[in-house]
Amino acid sequence: MDERVIFLRKKIDGENSIEGYAQRVAEATGAVIKVCPCHSTTLRGMLENIKFAKDEQGKINHIAAQTESYLVPFLEGKKIVTFHDFGTLYASRNFLYGLLKILVYVKTAEYFSDAITFVSNQTEEEFLKQKWKKIKNLHVIYNSYDERLVPNDKSNFEPKPVVLQIGTGVRKNLESTIRAMEGINAKLLVIGKLNKNQLELLKEYEIDYENAFDITYEKIVDCYNRAKLVVFPTFYEGFGLPIIEANVMQKPIISSDLPIVREVGQDAVYYINPNRVEDISNALKKLFSDNLLYERYAELGIKNARRFSKNVIFSQYSELYRSLENE
Repeated sequence: MDERVIFLRKKIDGENSIEGYAQRVAEATGAVIKVCPCHSTTLRGMLENIKFAKDEQGKINHIAAQTESYLVPFLEGKKIVTFHDFGTLYASRNFLYGLLKILVYVKTAEYFSDAITFVSNQTEEEFLKQKWKKIKNLHVIYNSYDERLVPNDKSNFEPKPVVLQIGTGVRKNLESTIRAMEGINAKLLVIGKLNKNQLELLKEYEIDYENAFDITYEKIVDCYNRAKLVVFPTFYEGFGLPIIEANVMQKPIISSDLPIVREVGQDAVYYINPNRVEDISNALKKLFSDNLLYERYAELGIKNARRFSKNVIFSQYSELYRSLENE
């Protein structure tokens, strides 16, 4: 039996954030990652994952994301569940389905885990709204950035300035970015699979764009280095990792004036209203035309990123593991 085990979801095409998080925790704590054999979207898949987890469990069992928290009642060692956001839990087809998701994901963690961690204060607050019993062992431990993020600016070698956006899902609000870039002499570089409506919108607004998805992390780093700045007009986040990634890569970032973005980005973000296309457009124009403003946000980003270094963040997981092992 392994001493420390991190249970990771079966990978979802186009999504990498949970995988990166689990890898960084494992490196910091000496835990072994066990990848579930099935997606947690069907009863059959969940049952297969439960059998797998029972066979592969350790003395410390860390569920890397809330979507696999249903594993917790079937494990015998100390159990930790990490909540990244509540957006997917609340995005339900109807009331009964939403209630079922809360029971399966939230309540199993609440009643059967030995500790619960959250990637932001906002996520913890959202959890506390749903809790039915008193829980003492709650911890806010921020995400860290990947140490493969090394600035090597290539933006001046591009034929025109590159604007980078990470994510194409509904809450990432790519459509507003597309509309905002109308008439701006820049290329839009999008990481994430584009849907039919987004492709049509890019054509309608005659946007020069480039698209990449399911790429290696090294390629993502290269995209940041090519970019002049980053746009992230999100409607909802549990943390917002692109904020920190942009900070590390010394790229000014335009993002939404939301509590979670302010919690993570502090003064290292150019804030906009994500519902106002003109806000995004004006921010792009100002950062492209004002070199002093551009450099100011780049420097503030470097300072803010220090709060999220691997050593600062994941030492907290090592301490949590040790405290559970000593109980």
